[in-house]
Amino acid sequence: MTPPLSVVLPVRNAEAFIARAIASCLSQSFAEFELLVVLNGCDDGTADIVSELAVGDSRVEVVESAAGEGVVGAMVRGVELARAPLIARMDADDVSLPGRFEKQVRFLEENPEVHVVSCRVELQNALGEGMKRYVDWVNGLDSPESVARERFIECPVIQPSLMMRREVIEAAGGYRRLSWAEDHDLFLRMLARGVRMGKVPELLLQWQDHDGRLTRTHDD
Repeated sequence: MTPPLSVVLPVRNAEAFIARAIASCLSQSFAEFELLVVLNGCDDGTADIVSELAVGDSRVEVVESAAGEGVVGAMVRGVELARAPLIARMDADDVSLPGRFEKQVRFLEENPEVHVVSCRVELQNALGEGMKRYVDWVNGLDSPESVARERFIECPVIQPSLMMRREVIEAAGGYRRLSWAEDHDLFLRMLARGVRMGKVPELLLQWQDHDGRLTRTHDD
C-alpha cells in the first residue's frame, strides 16, 4: 500500500544525533509515512544505530547511496525510492516537533494551489549572530509572495522544514550536483516554474547549528 507521505533523511556520520532525529519522526501524530534513511558513506556508528531502529519500526527503510555521490546523491536516491505523492525532508541532526507532519499535510490538503510548505524553525546552539539573523529572516517570510520576492537574497526556505508535492520536484529536474547550494538551486528552479511555497505559522522544527554540519563544512 502506497503511503501518503515519504520522509527522506540523508545521513553521514551523525551517530551523536541520528537516534533523536529518527525518534522525532516516529513519534509524530501523523503516523502514515515511510522514513527513508539514506546512508551517505558513513564510517562511524550511524549505520548500526539506524539498523537497530529499523528493526523496531517497519516504517523505517535503510538504503545506501552510491559511493562518492555525497549528500546530493543521497537526496536523489531518497526521492527516487520515495513512493508517496508528498515528500518531507529531514536532516540527521534536527528534530521535528510534535504535530509537524500532521499540520503540513493538512496545510497542503487545504491549500491545493500551494506546492511546498515549510514551518517556523528554532535555531539550536547557534554559533554566531549571522545564523540567528538568517533564521529570523526566513521565519518572517510567511507567504508564497514573500518567499518568491526574496529568493535572490538568500535561500528563502530551510530545507529540513519542507514538505513538497513530488510532482514539483520532478518537474523542476530534482537535485543537481554543483559547486554551490544544491537546495537553493532546486528552489530557484521551482520558483521560476511558478511553484508556490507556503508556511505553517508555527514552530515545528529545531534546526541544529554546530561545527560539523554541512552548511559550515561544505564537505558532502
